[in-house]
Formats: sequence, structure tokens, C-alpha cells
Amino acid sequence: MNKKQLSNLIDPNIQTYEFTDMDREKFTVNFKCYRNLYENVEKIYELAPLYDHMKRELKRLPKWREYCKRYCKISWDKCKEYPLDEQEQLLMKQAIAWRASRSWIAMNVENFLMLQLMEWGYDIVEHLYIDIAMGVDIVAIDNEGRLTYIHVTKNTEYALSKVEKKEKYNNHLGGRVRFQRDFTNHLVLAYDPKESKRNRIIHGIPAFRKEYVINQMGMVKEHETIEDNRLSELAWACRKVVARQGTGFTSHEGVEFKPKRK
Repeated sequence: MNKKQLSNLIDPNIQTYEFTDMDREKFTVNFKCYRNLYENVEKIYELAPLYDHMKRELKRLPKWREYCKRYCKISWDKCKEYPLDEQEQLLMKQAIAWRASRSWIAMNVENFLMLQLMEWGYDIVEHLYIDIAMGVDIVAIDNEGRLTYIHVTKNTEYALSKVEKKEKYNNHLGGRVRFQRDFTNHLVLAYDPKESKRNRIIHGIPAFRKEYVINQMGMVKEHETIEDNRLSELAWACRKVVARQGTGFTSHEGVEFKPKRK
């Protein structure tokens, strides 16, 4: 991932929406029930790794339109089973499309941040299982070898509460191998959908301001180090699964979490 790849993502049609008051007047109890089921209960396992899978498949960062199209198809294949009438189906399709767009934007907020951190002198550790197992978006290492575990989310009460809930998930990496999440001394960076003191908007994507990020990173009380950290524990857990289930589990990158440098 580099600046050229990010610049290729520019699409003047990038949009994200929220339902209007007029839309909400059409919400039925049935629709609200099944929308909640889709967004908060249903486990559609293909969605969480979709961006990374497309990145490896395409050998580049997926663009907004192609990502949203794939996201919507996976989601609708599940939601079309719900007992919704014609109007409710239309509302559900809108909810899915807008969620897909927000998901793509969130992924690229992370991409922007990783580039920024590398420009500011940090090394970055990025791996699918850091997200899936640890629940962490980015691991940044400063020039003193201290690790900062970063969660990136939208600056809303709902989004921030979901970060807290993620800590409680126990992850089965395969068989009986588990990884216990612990967000103690982790950093949450929250972006606004419009220009603010936290971030700018670049081609429709929020980009954190340096002063906000550096100030927040300075508030982390304790740091793990290169010599003693939970990435080693995660790598051990991954290798344990590989030993039990074969190499398919880590076929795309392996389990050694090596930092990226500028």
C-alpha cells in the first residue's frame, strides 16, 4: 500500500448516506427487526475479511464501486431469506448499500492512517489475524520499540460502544485454540464524517490530523515492547492451529508479524 495506490481509489461518486426522516416514516416493526438482525446479530463470515481477500485477489486496493458490489451481493444473498414485503426489501437493500459504502470508507481511513504513521517515523504491523483474532486494526511501533495497538472507528456513540463490545469476543482460531482479547492500554482513534479538529476529508475519505493522532498516542499509559508483546502470543496460537489443521490457515502471509517500514 502506497500513495499511488490510494490515489487510484479516487472516485467522484463515492457516497455514504443515512436514512432521512421521510425514510424512517416507512420503517415497519418487521423491517426494524430484520435490519437489526442483519446488522447486529447475523454472522455473515465473508464480510469481515472481504476487503483483504479482494486486495489479494486483485493485487491492489479494491475500489469503492467493486467492493460495494461484492459486499451487497454477499449481504443480499442472506437477507433475501427474510420475510419482507416489497417496500421492506427496498429499504433493506438501501441499508445494505449504505453499510457497504461506510465499510469501504472505514477501511481506507485505516489505509490513510497507516501511510501517515509511516511518514511520521512509525513501523506498522498489519495482518489479517491481528484484526480477526486480536480485534485490532493497526499496530504501530515507535523508534524506541514500543507498540501501540490502535482501533479506528467513527466518532459516534454507537460505533464507540461496538469497540468496547469487541473486547468481549473470544476467538476460536481453529479447533480448540482460542485467543483471549484484552484492550487494556489500547488506543481508539475516532473520525468524524465531516471536516473537524480530528480529521480532514480527502476525496471523500476522512484523514486524521497529525496533532490529534500524536496527542492521543501520548495518552497511552503503558506500552508493550518488541521483546515482550501479545503478537508473539498470537503467532504461537496461529502456529498451533497450523500444526493441527495444515498450512491453509496461513497460506497468504504466514504467522510472523513483521513490521512494514516507509
